[in-house]
Amino acid sequence: MSRDDEVEALAMQVYMEFETSDSWLPTDGSANNEGYDIPSPSPQELK
Repeated sequence: MSRDDEVEALAMQVYMEFETSDSWLPTDGSANNEGYDIPSPSPQELK
């Protein structure tokens, strides 16, 4: 299987829209090389 940057970007966009619609706060962390691409703290975690 090969990597498809366009598909990955679309998947991240869909996921971030889903998280935002549920009041979570996703950010694109893919460039940080943390082992995950989208950190998404709940609103309660930021209080």
